[in-house]
Amino acid sequence: MDGDDAAEGGVSERESLERAILCCCLIDPEVAPQLVGDRVLTRQMFAVKPHEVLWRGMAAMVQEGRVVDPLTVAAYFREHGASKHIEDGNLIGRLLDEVPLFPPLVTRAREYVESLARLIMSIEDRGQHSQRSQVGAAKGLLDRDPGSVMTYPILTCGKLRGGWMPGEVDVLAAASNSGKTTLLSTFARKWVGQGRRVYYAGFELPAANLRLHWAAHEAGYMPGDIVSGEYLLRADAEEVKARVKLALAEQEERVDYLRCADAAFVNVESLKQMGKEAAEWGADVFIIDHIDHVSGSGDLHAQSRQVVATVLELAKSTGVRYLIATQLNQQGLSQDFLRSHRPVREETIKQGGHKKEIATFMMGLARAIRPDATAEDIKAVRERRAGVDTIEELYTSQVNVMKHRHYGDRVGKVRRLTWERGEYTDYLSPEERTMHGRVMRRNDVM
Repeated sequence: MDGDDAAEGGVSERESLERAILCCCLIDPEVAPQLVGDRVLTRQMFAVKPHEVLWRGMAAMVQEGRVVDPLTVAAYFREHGASKHIEDGNLIGRLLDEVPLFPPLVTRAREYVESLARLIMSIEDRGQHSQRSQVGAAKGLLDRDPGSVMTYPILTCGKLRGGWMPGEVDVLAAASNSGKTTLLSTFARKWVGQGRRVYYAGFELPAANLRLHWAAHEAGYMPGDIVSGEYLLRADAEEVKARVKLALAEQEERVDYLRCADAAFVNVESLKQMGKEAAEWGADVFIIDHIDHVSGSGDLHAQSRQVVATVLELAKSTGVRYLIATQLNQQGLSQDFLRSHRPVREETIKQGGHKKEIATFMMGLARAIRPDATAEDIKAVRERRAGVDTIEELYTSQVNVMKHRHYGDRVGKVRRLTWERGEYTDYLSPEERTMHGRVMRRNDVM
């Protein structure tokens, strides 16, 4: 039976050859002794387990001087209590049904064995070629241009993360209003400054608002004041507007490095289209803020599986790095309102198990409690005898490592970041901020 015939019958070429050999042995008593004597057919050549069991029995019968035919083979397996593989599915009967396809000739059987041996060698050659290609690719990774190595552009986060390979997926998890968008925006702006191409899909803000947010920061203003329009109440509103417009003009000059997706509704199919666009554009990283806005089919559990599988497939197939943000379960936050001030745990993340499976690096972001806050101070907040602001360290967040595929010893590490005028930086203590004249007020631009 040739390859085309096998394909039409839904049977692989290798399986077809195995059946041909066994059929010849069953219907011509001279075939099995010849193949055993030639030592050209071994049990390891059979890929299908029942075929391998049947040949092993036939070879044993030849060694014992017994005649090999359908009746004696069936009797042999019953005697030895090993008939399960043979009787299940009536293997001998099915082989005999194929007698017209396989002429009962010793020479024909030898041809089948030779064809099977060539096929196995071809399969092994392809496998060896694939393995050699993998080794070659590994060598290529060692010879990378140092400039191609990418990590997070804030030193604190970069030290936790280390090098970021193309095609890897990272996850950033935080409670609502805990600074996800601010941190992602900081990363994006700094990466662009390094000459990296960033594809940003911000599903919580229209693209125009997001760009205005960035321009406000670049101009030195609080983004909230600019995006909300509150700046218009200032005496120098026209000057503020002019400076922000100048920042937007600079963004126009950098559109080759920062591309924003603008989609009010995103499902798996539109996410795939964005991924394709990002890859064709040559993006170094695709930021999704946040992934829980992407819908799939089925219940929430099924949708989550579908969405994260799509992200992983896009990353691997295109080589683009993916940084996806996700939220925490609101129910848990309502039960423990200080959870947003503690390192993030996997079980608090929306469908966190699914996201952790695909992540190379998983980082939590939370607000920070003052290092000098006592257990009694925290207890007072828990019992609602004091406000959270009495223990919170202003302008400070903390990041923690929940998973690191390359550096397991970094899991559990917690580091602090400073928040200033809509951007995150490496941590500055209150004393350091005072020393450098960086004492901040929430409305210090008004």
